[in-house]
Amino acid sequence: MKYVISFLAMPLSIFWILLITMFVLYFFKRRKSCFIFLCLSVFWLFFISTAVLSRYPVLLLEQKYEQLLEIPDSITNKETYILVLGSGHTCDTSLAVTNQLNLYALGRLCEGIRLHRQIPNSSIILSGYGDKEPVSHAEMLRLAAIEMGVNDSCIFTQTEAVNTKEEALHFKEVFNANSQLILVTDAIHLPRSCYLFRKAGLSPIPAPTNHLIKESGFQPFLNQFKFSSQNITSIERATYEYLGLLWAFISGG
Repeated sequence: MKYVISFLAMPLSIFWILLITMFVLYFFKRRKSCFIFLCLSVFWLFFISTAVLSRYPVLLLEQKYEQLLEIPDSITNKETYILVLGSGHTCDTSLAVTNQLNLYALGRLCEGIRLHRQIPNSSIILSGYGDKEPVSHAEMLRLAAIEMGVNDSCIFTQTEAVNTKEEALHFKEVFNANSQLILVTDAIHLPRSCYLFRKAGLSPIPAPTNHLIKESGFQPFLNQFKFSSQNITSIERATYEYLGLLWAFISGG
């Protein structure tokens, strides 16, 4: 039921529901209602393909936590675990390991390695199960990290967790719950991740990366009305995170 509701609530799904309703009304010769739903579907597609709708819900999530650009002494002087949450990959032996990761996974891994190199007493925990791939995502991240110069002795993997809640519970079970933990994931995903980790009794230090909205200087107002499939992707991801937060609040997972 959770997945059905999530699917139907997605902005692009709403567009298709409006469009299909229009065709049904046309079939039953309800011309006036058909025209109304045609206008609604066109307006909705325009709305979700511009930054007018996508920008602010995304910013509300991404600006909750600042990126760890400078590591304070309170972190560097302690033994630290840097947990990089999994994303996805495709096993293709004709490509370098780093190129088999999707862009979100590569961005998370790079941020984890950047933090690891600034914190002397740190280890990296790479998370991700195999799904349908012959090699687990955590193992693929480990191979990529080694290829990028990380010492294998500083790397741990967790391959069983299939979602963020399980990743939190797995860390709590395997490592000391009082250990200093830095949590690395996409900026848009971090509010939900931190909520689930704190609900599991952990106190993660948030480390956002892969920001969807990046700006430099003045942005003209009319830029918000430019059509882009990236805007649709952004509002879809934001909707997914808000629904995930709601579900985590209601059901605890």
